[in-house]
Amino acid sequence: MTVSIETTKVSYSGNGVTTVFSYPFRIFEDNDIQAVVTAEGGAATDLVLNTDYSVTGAGNVAGGTVVLTAGSKCPTGSTLTLLRNMELTQDTDYTDGEAFTAESLETVIDKQMMIAQQEKEKNDRSLKIPHGSTVSVSLPAVVPSGLFAWNAAGSAVEFLLSAPPYISIAVSASSYGADISAAITAIGSSNVTLIVDSPITVNDNAVFHANTNVVVQSPGLFVVASGKTLTGLKESRPEWFGSGTDAVGKAIATGGVVKLQDGVTYTTASITYNGSVKIEGSGTLKHADSQSTPLISSTGAYNHKISGITIDGNQANQSADFATVLITGASSVAMDNVTMVNGNGVSEATTAGRAGVTF
Repeated sequence: MTVSIETTKVSYSGNGVTTVFSYPFRIFEDNDIQAVVTAEGGAATDLVLNTDYSVTGAGNVAGGTVVLTAGSKCPTGSTLTLLRNMELTQDTDYTDGEAFTAESLETVIDKQMMIAQQEKEKNDRSLKIPHGSTVSVSLPAVVPSGLFAWNAAGSAVEFLLSAPPYISIAVSASSYGADISAAITAIGSSNVTLIVDSPITVNDNAVFHANTNVVVQSPGLFVVASGKTLTGLKESRPEWFGSGTDAVGKAIATGGVVKLQDGVTYTTASITYNGSVKIEGSGTLKHADSQSTPLISSTGAYNHKISGITIDGNQANQSADFATVLITGASSVAMDNVTMVNGNGVSEATTAGRAGVTF
């Protein structure tokens, strides 16, 4: 016989019904073919000969069939792959001076060619470097949870204990459970994009590492317990914390840039804070009814900027007469392109150490 085709693998889409599948290449024995089911999500399972499937047609040049046994059907969305998987052995022994047939010799040669074909199929699925490259690639010792990449010189592959800024792994917060603390602990300092795709609670004060980027897919997914804070976000939006009058305050407490969406009015209770805060966007920040303190009270703020938004003091519905914004003992504070309506403006309390306050 000759080996006239290079095919060593064939794949089928599962439908949950079909159990008989053909393979169009030659094998010598039933165990020379491997059946693999790959689930829709990508997980692959090697089926077991004579338990999950049987084989017909061993020895036929045109191939044969694989028959799945009951309970081993490929469900819809899965893929069945049949591939030649011969043992890398040579079992024929020739004796000096003893006659042998051309067919036996050709069988030995055919087997070696078929093994070469199946190894080529594996090699075709491997990572390669270009023909012109002079770099010799070898992986360093394994580092748990490490990532590997080319070094700055492009001369070797090295493990990185933490990913550089241009590498970010996306993970779902829900995979760590219902409390954000578990996700933060598991991620640590890794460079990760955390996708919040279902409600997650903040039962203790929680701080994101600077390497963590957060993407929140729907409003109201952060459920912050009373008296607790979530900090370390690079950017936040009040709607992530729900629709209550405390949502803006919770967003400000994160320490990142607070974004107010265009055309959206955020009704909020009085907000008191210190530290570095930036509020920007083109939405409206409106003081809730019956408040007894300014809409914004900033004590000891620094690098504080409010830009682009509208501030609605709703003064007619307050329980006292006070400034809409009160800034005390602040430095590097700026209000840029801010529209103020229905309020008593900004009051700045002079305190030692104040510098760089601009309106």
